[in-house]
Amino acid sequence: MTLGTHPKLTALPEQRLMLPRSMTWEQFKALDLLLEYTRSVRLSYLDGYVEIMTLSSKHEIIKYLMAGMLGQFF
Repeated sequence: MTLGTHPKLTALPEQRLMLPRSMTWEQFKALDLLLEYTRSVRLSYLDGYVEIMTLSSKHEIIKYLMAGMLGQFF
């Protein structure tokens, strides 16, 4: 690597999985609790549908940078 060049950031694209419409809010909260320490996964719930989405490393870097800028602003 030469001076002034940076390695490219390569990230896996996010993946989504939609579970069938049969989950109650209580079941969703139990699933959320099971995945509590797996924060590379985001869960969402709407009318019984549950979406599980993996987060890419690029997403996490952007989130971290935005949090830092907002922290400085406020």
